[in-house]
Amino acid sequence: MKRLSLLVMALCLTLTIGVASGFAAEKKKDPLANWKAKFDPSGAEYTYILSNISHPVIEGVGAGYRIRDRVWEASKGRLYVDFRPLAQLGGEKDVINKLKLGAVHGMMSSSVATQNVADTLGIVNMPYVVDTFDKLDKFRNTPELWQPFADSALRSGIMTVDVTGYGPYGWATNTPVKTIADAKPSISGLLRHLSMLISTRHGA
Repeated sequence: MKRLSLLVMALCLTLTIGVASGFAAEKKKDPLANWKAKFDPSGAEYTYILSNISHPVIEGVGAGYRIRDRVWEASKGRLYVDFRPLAQLGGEKDVINKLKLGAVHGMMSSSVATQNVADTLGIVNMPYVVDTFDKLDKFRNTPELWQPFADSALRSGIMTVDVTGYGPYGWATNTPVKTIADAKPSISGLLRHLSMLISTRHGA
């Protein structure tokens, strides 16, 4: 009987170790493995912490890694941009507060969040205003348009350095869509819903 108890205990221990090893292997999976730097940043004189909440598979977010690599090259390894996507440093409101305190050096923020810092920053989120890359480039490269936009958050201690396209957007519908005509009812419904949300937010 004593031998049977020891056998059961040994089996339980083996199972526990096996399960623990499985969890350890699972934890080792790095969702950002494809974006690892091809250089060793440990010798950098300065580190600049850059935050974002989304996944770098999105074009506008992946730009953070291109900034990291370009700055490393331009500074000859003196400045390392430590880019932290996937909300590693918290949500956008949290990071905006950390940015004001200087705990985070920069963030790639959505235009939705930034207009809470300064209303002017929401202009790039308005439909049909900046809705093509050509318009975005013209807006960015025209000082009369860009400077008031870039300076609008200075009163909060935040400098707007640049603006980039986030990438394509989409919508979901439970009605099959094969043509633009099929899509119109669902787009209209989406716009009505957004209009109601905006009216509710502003107390209209």
